[in-house]
Amino acid sequence: WAEDAGTDRSETTENWQLLTTELRPLKGWRINGDFAYHSTGVKRLNVKKAVIETYVDGSLVPHGETLPSQAQQVSENAYYWSTNIYTTYDKSIAQKHHFTAMVGMQLEYSNTNVLTATRTNLIVPDVPSLNTANGNFTVGESMSHWATQGYFGRVNYNFDEKYLLEINGRYDGTSRFRRGRRWGFFPSFSAGWNLDKENFWSGIGAIINTFKIRISWGQLGNQ
Repeated sequence: WAEDAGTDRSETTENWQLLTTELRPLKGWRINGDFAYHSTGVKRLNVKKAVIETYVDGSLVPHGETLPSQAQQVSENAYYWSTNIYTTYDKSIAQKHHFTAMVGMQLEYSNTNVLTATRTNLIVPDVPSLNTANGNFTVGESMSHWATQGYFGRVNYNFDEKYLLEINGRYDGTSRFRRGRRWGFFPSFSAGWNLDKENFWSGIGAIINTFKIRISWGQLGNQ
């Protein structure tokens, strides 16, 4: 059965590219960008041949589940890319006040196309293809694509490494939802207190050298 029933072979070609860059126009100011690209090509040939079994009386009987024989070719092409562009600025005042601000945007896009062709009744089973069959011919195609786009920002502040504050915000959209319902805003924040940095902690610092209280809240979306 393994030798006579046919083969199912696929060949996949992939391409990956990643580009990144960072600019530092001023002290404490950084501009970052990255671009990622991934493409995939798949070629598949699925061949089902008729399996003939010899009975004890000498008769040749084909297995019904292998009829009719057929050749199927599948061609799939897909690509995906994403990019992030963001800038960060750090600033310290009087060696106690430390600020970090970041804003940026993200884009991504995916596209897939699949073409499938099948033909039954192989005339030359040893050379299986669509041209060496004369039975029913069917063709199918599927296409899909989606995209997202988002804008984000974050502000961090800490005072003397004791009191910490972070505020985040994202404004994201996706093509998977219908028009007018694609965008959403998702905020979050957190606050922390490093008790081990306080003077009153020095008495137990040898026993517990790190202790921080942190509270946070946020919202996230999904597709």
